[in-house]
Amino acid sequence: MYRSGLTQARIADLCSVPQRDVNRAIGWAKRWDASLQEGHLANRPPVTQTKAGLTVGWLARREEFAAFLFREGRTPSGSSTDPAEKALGRWLSVQRSASRRGTLLPARRASLDATGSWHERSRAGRDTAAWVERLQYLAAYWSEHERWPSYKNSADEAERSIGTWLHVQRLKLSRGLLVSARLEALDEVVPGWNTWRPPRRA
Repeated sequence: MYRSGLTQARIADLCSVPQRDVNRAIGWAKRWDASLQEGHLANRPPVTQTKAGLTVGWLARREEFAAFLFREGRTPSGSSTDPAEKALGRWLSVQRSASRRGTLLPARRASLDATGSWHERSRAGRDTAAWVERLQYLAAYWSEHERWPSYKNSADEAERSIGTWLHVQRLKLSRGLLVSARLEALDEVVPGWNTWRPPRRA
């Protein structure tokens, strides 16, 4: 599968196994078969450039980063002993360097901003933790009231606060700014949360 051009993350998803196990297996395989990496690079899907300056490869990395941030509650380290995290950490370092130099494309900045705070490790962890906490509040509210909170309710500050957060998640999804890791978490924890979705056709 790796030789055919699939990423480690995609292989882990297809096989329903932890990516770390896939990384370890591929790492061992490369030691015995030097042509494995060459085959992977030769068979990767072609990278296409969009008008916004985004590429298929860059967007795939962004999704891997968003998933890591949500799962671990921190940004990846470029000095990690885990090869996948190390590579992701170095990729993030490149994005931060470009941002400091003012050369990061606006579309890439907006895409990274949608994942949470990616500029600093501590802020990223706090942002993700706060997002997860809000999701838990929403689940608790639905469980208690069996309805979604309204952001227009000025009488109940707690309801208005969580309702506003929910409204923002719906807006982000409608604008293509809600990363897949958070969308999956919402769909899993509070199914039916996005009442803006058009009805599915039979």
